Amino acid sequence: MKEVPRRLCVDDADYDPQVGESLIVSLDGVDQYGQATAYDLDAGTVTRVKRDEKGLILINGDEVVLETVSGDVDVRWRP
Repeated sequence: MKEVPRRLCVDDADYDPQVGESLIVSLDGVDQYGQATAYDLDAGTVTRVKRDEKGLILINGDEVVLETVSGDVDVRWRP
């Protein structure tokens, strides 16, 4: 199996949804499924949907609010 991409972002022109859907992205051991929109293994960052204290997705106007967080980023292929 080929190596996982070192970085990936859904907004990139060359983003391949099949690759994105085939990856498990974890931050500090917590799966970011359904939240991550980008990651960078070299920088140790994940860009994800921001949530409030109740766990609800934050919206600003018509846009979902995103946050970039740092930590131990692990990305692997789904089995």
